[in-house]
Amino acid sequence: MRLNLVFSLLLTVILSRAQPLERFVLTCQDGNVKRVALFEDGNLTFISPTNLVAEMPIVRPGTQQVFYIVSKSSEERFIYSTDVTSGLHQNWSPKGVLEGGMEFSPDGRYLYFVSTRNGGPGIYRRDLTEGVVEEIAVNDQPQFDLRLSPDGKELLYVEWTDEGYILHSWNTENGSRRMVLHDSILISNVRWSQNDYSFIYVRNENRYWEIREYFPLRDSTYSIRWGVPAMADPVYSPNGDQIFYSMEQNGQWDIYAYRRSSDKHRWLIDDKRDETHPQFHPSGDWIWYNERTRKGWRVLKKVIRGKAPRALIESRDFACYDAFWFPLN
Repeated sequence: MRLNLVFSLLLTVILSRAQPLERFVLTCQDGNVKRVALFEDGNLTFISPTNLVAEMPIVRPGTQQVFYIVSKSSEERFIYSTDVTSGLHQNWSPKGVLEGGMEFSPDGRYLYFVSTRNGGPGIYRRDLTEGVVEEIAVNDQPQFDLRLSPDGKELLYVEWTDEGYILHSWNTENGSRRMVLHDSILISNVRWSQNDYSFIYVRNENRYWEIREYFPLRDSTYSIRWGVPAMADPVYSPNGDQIFYSMEQNGQWDIYAYRRSSDKHRWLIDDKRDETHPQFHPSGDWIWYNERTRKGWRVLKKVIRGKAPRALIESRDFACYDAFWFPLN
C-alpha cells in the first residue's frame, strides 16, 4: 500500500525552515503506521525499524541513543532503542510484557520504566552499564507515572489502591521509600521544577480537574487552577517563574501560562485548532507544542516574547507530534 511504502523509505517531506541546532526526535503517523523520526536542521529521517509500530521517543543523556515504545499487540509493548550514529537497533524487553513510562538518570546510566514482567504494572530500574534489572515497586496494585527529580536522587511514582491514589517517593541512592501524598482521586502528570524542590501534578475525577503544586520541605500544597475544563501537560519554565499547561474549554484545547510570582493566568496560544503538550527549550526562550491539523498533528514553535508561532515540523504526508529535544552532545 502507498502508506506503507511511504514509511519504508527515507522521505523528502515538505518541512518548514529551521534554525541551526533545532534537533528533535518525534513520532510520525499515517493511519495505523507509526515511526520514530529524527528532525535535524530541516531534515526528517526515520530511525525506527520499518516493520514496527514505534512511538514516544526519549533520548538517553550523553549519548546518541533514542529509546522508544514498540507495540507488538494489545498484550505486548516493548522498549526499543536506536543509535542514530550507527543505526543499530536493540530490543530491551522480554516476550509477553507491557512496558513503557521511561525516565533516565541524569548521567544516562539508569533507565527507570513501568513493566508487567512480574505480574501487574510495577516500577523497575535497569543499569544500562551492568545490564542488571532491579525491582523498585512490584505488588498487586498498579504502579505508574514515574518521574525522576532533576538531580536523579528521588523517584516519584503513583500507586492505584482500593483506598485511592498514593504518590510515593523512592530514594535512588539508599532505596528508602516514603509516602508523599494520598488522594481519593487520580494523581497524574507529575513534573519536577528544575530550580527548586517542588513539583506540580494534575488531579482528576469525572469532569473535575485541578493543577496543584506541592512543596515537600514544608509539606504544603497550593492549588494553581481548578474547575470543570480539562487540564493537562503542566510544565515549569527553566527559570521556574512560569508554568505552562493545556486546558480544554468548549471542546477546544489551548495553551495557558501561569506566573508564580503574580499568581495570574493568561492565554498564551488561542487559536481555532487544538494546541497541547507545551515543552520548553532549555534556554527558556521558546517552546514547542502539538497543533491539530486535518492530517493529524504538527509541531509548532513559539518564542516566549515573540508574536505569532510558526510551523517547526510538519508534513503533507503524515502527522508529526510529541517532539523530544535531542542535544548534539
